[in-house]
Amino acid sequence: MSKTRQSAGQGSLFRPADFHKPGSDAVQSHLRSCLGTDAVEVRYTDNATVMISFRTLPDRIIIRLNGMFRDAPPDVLDAVADFTRRRLPAERRMKADRIIRSYINTHQTEINRPRRKRRTPISAQGHYWNLEEVFRRVNEAYFEGKQRCRVGWSRGFNRTQMGCWRAPEGDSEIGTIRVNRLLDSPDVPQFYMDYLMYHEMLHDRLGVRRTGARRSIHPPEFARLEKRHPDYGRAKKWAAEWIPRLWKRRNRRDRH
Repeated sequence: MSKTRQSAGQGSLFRPADFHKPGSDAVQSHLRSCLGTDAVEVRYTDNATVMISFRTLPDRIIIRLNGMFRDAPPDVLDAVADFTRRRLPAERRMKADRIIRSYINTHQTEINRPRRKRRTPISAQGHYWNLEEVFRRVNEAYFEGKQRCRVGWSRGFNRTQMGCWRAPEGDSEIGTIRVNRLLDSPDVPQFYMDYLMYHEMLHDRLGVRRTGARRSIHPPEFARLEKRHPDYGRAKKWAAEWIPRLWKRRNRRDRH
């Protein structure tokens, strides 16, 4: 379970910055007692869509809670502790999910909601690739032209994540796909750009699946549909060989 992340709630794949850094409070003390370890770190967030998430690291468990949980009663905190356990009987896990869901539903007015941010404009036109053209081509070929998304390049460069999909936010009815600016190069073949766009569009088509209080962006159906892309194997092989080259080339340019 090392380095895995589980979440409770709906919506955004991106977590806003914590507004409360780790501290010794009653909630943290209770969860440490429940889990039998002092290596539990509680952080409060203003995330209005993911009420609970946790991450297990080699040296500690980080539990992020919406601020509404500051005053949660012991039975709710017991359920939060169960939510983070790796092995738990199905009946007990379902009970924990019900308690957490009920608490969230009855404390909607206490949710710490971040102020709505203005939508950031994004550009699909790169030096070499126009992402709107890639989107249209893939949409017609695999989605009957029915998918609707904003597409654009990332602001910076990333070594590992080549693309990301963000669910609709606020009053928007469409999601957003961003592609790593590292790929805006003549060395990137069309078959890879098409596969990557297909991958992100699958996220938009399938959305976020929930089972109880847990969410998944890669359900079994996703893996099955992704492997149906005719260039799946070739794209994976190309990425393993060429993305490290593009990154090294980018670093050399930055140094000179």
